[in-house]
Amino acid sequence: MGKTAWIVTGGALSPEFLTNELKLCETDCLIVVDGALEVTHTLRLFPDYIVGDFDTVNQALLEYYEKDKILRHNPEKDQTDTELAVETALSLGYRQLRLFGAVGSRMDHSLANIFLLEKIKKQQADAVIYNENNKLYLKERSFFIKKEAQYGKYVSLLPLTECVKNVTLSGFKYSLSHQTFFRDTTLGISNEITEEEAAVSFSDGVFIVVESKDK
Repeated sequence: MGKTAWIVTGGALSPEFLTNELKLCETDCLIVVDGALEVTHTLRLFPDYIVGDFDTVNQALLEYYEKDKILRHNPEKDQTDTELAVETALSLGYRQLRLFGAVGSRMDHSLANIFLLEKIKKQQADAVIYNENNKLYLKERSFFIKKEAQYGKYVSLLPLTECVKNVTLSGFKYSLSHQTFFRDTTLGISNEITEEEAAVSFSDGVFIVVESKDK
């Protein structure tokens, strides 16, 4: 499976949620992005690396940490701090990335971070974005979801590519056979798993999968 890295970045992030996730899943490396250091410091989590241009973090707080853990970047750059953190994790050999705080009130940053999943996938790594209500990841081939392991009640399938072809769904409330999902439609929103295991089969394309607890 490969080593796991957590990337904690500056979107919507509940300290309680992050604490609970740590209890459920350990990590080999903790990378904290810029202002998210305020949250991890409060929780007494000690990063392996701190990445960013540090335009939002309290500078006195930053001085608390060892300088060799701090990867400082110029504010005038072509990449977001989150992308730089992802590149740091990949360069260190981590192939399982879990992103926290990657979605929030800034829609531009949220969308950019979702699209970053494609970059990660192209480098033979896997990533999942988590918040309190959603688990989001990409799938480029057929897969299964066990009902007991799903993140929430709802499963949505959104084409990242222009279309996803020959889609067959079984074990869901709304089953389908050999249909094409198009990016400009909402066909795949809010399905529900009804069997012990649900199957998503398709022949071509990439899905954004969202497991959601929200109504």
